[in-house]
Amino acid sequence: MKSSLFRIEILVAAMLPVTALWVIGILSMRNLDSVLFLVVLALSSVLVFLAELAIFWFFQRTTRSQQQALTEVCRAYVAGDLSQRATPQGDETLLELTHTINTLLEHISSQMQTAARNQFAANEFQRTTQAVQKLIGEIKPVMEGDLRVHASATSGDIGLISDICNALIEELVDLAKWTRYSTGRVKTKTHTLLSNAVELARTTETQMLRFSETTEAVEKLVAFVQRLSNTLQLNVEIVHEALTALKQHTGLRAVSADVTVLRNEGSDLHLVAMLQRLQTDLQRQEQLLKSLLDSTQSHATLAESMISDLYAIARRSHDASTAILTTAQYIHSLSVLAQQWHNSVATFQLPEDALQESTQEEEEDSMTPEGPLRKQVSLLS
Repeated sequence: MKSSLFRIEILVAAMLPVTALWVIGILSMRNLDSVLFLVVLALSSVLVFLAELAIFWFFQRTTRSQQQALTEVCRAYVAGDLSQRATPQGDETLLELTHTINTLLEHISSQMQTAARNQFAANEFQRTTQAVQKLIGEIKPVMEGDLRVHASATSGDIGLISDICNALIEELVDLAKWTRYSTGRVKTKTHTLLSNAVELARTTETQMLRFSETTEAVEKLVAFVQRLSNTLQLNVEIVHEALTALKQHTGLRAVSADVTVLRNEGSDLHLVAMLQRLQTDLQRQEQLLKSLLDSTQSHATLAESMISDLYAIARRSHDASTAILTTAQYIHSLSVLAQQWHNSVATFQLPEDALQESTQEEEEDSMTPEGPLRKQVSLLS
């Protein structure tokens, strides 16, 4: 729209002198007055000059304001301010130039923002890399068993990782302490249990030998009781046969005594009394032998059951001894495992170890004559 108006202004400025000449010519032809022609010509020339001057002044002012706006935008860009933009005004040429400059500024601004973001990311990456390398350098001694280190990063994500590493180191310190304590207790207790197991195995072996000797003695006793039982059985049978024979003899003597009762009465009575007494003694001896035989057989049965019990006790003792030896093997393997655990944490350096070492060094320095002098020299240095 402004470009069309500018063209119309240029056209009007070009047509004004022609129009003035036409007016002057027409008026001069009507009046045939040369003075009037000159006056009108002079006035028309002045008016045309003033009109063209006004038109060019307006055109120059519009162009100058647009150029000044573009110049201010360029100066602001040189100064580093990328936020200013040129306002589109003027003809099409200036409009295209304004749009081109604004587009260029937008492109440069986006590139600079991208570069700034990339630079910030690069700086952040470098800072993070340095912090990570520092953190790795601080906690690297942990891989060699030194648990006295402490990560010092306290800000950002690296600070969070540092706190996690410090917590992990503290957990490792507690684990190492507990492992040392538990392995020491396990080694002590396993040593005691092994000693007790060996002593118990020896005691069980001694008891088994005693049970074996007792079993042999009881077997000999059972054999003796069985022989005694057989002897008593023979004695019972002999006494029973003697008693039977005595009863038959007593019956015969009783019949013959009836025939010759008058002839030898005194001697037969004495013999009959002796036979009756012998019969009574034999009956008592038979009863005694039977009771002794029954008692001997019951004792033999009891001795045989005792032998079975002794064999059972010996077997149980053997099983107990085997179980004790198996338990001793398990205890020994547990002791070996505890020793391995103790060796695995023996290389760890704990904060308490450093305190103990410093305390020992102080005690050694205090015990040596040059210890106080060395401290004074170190303080002076």
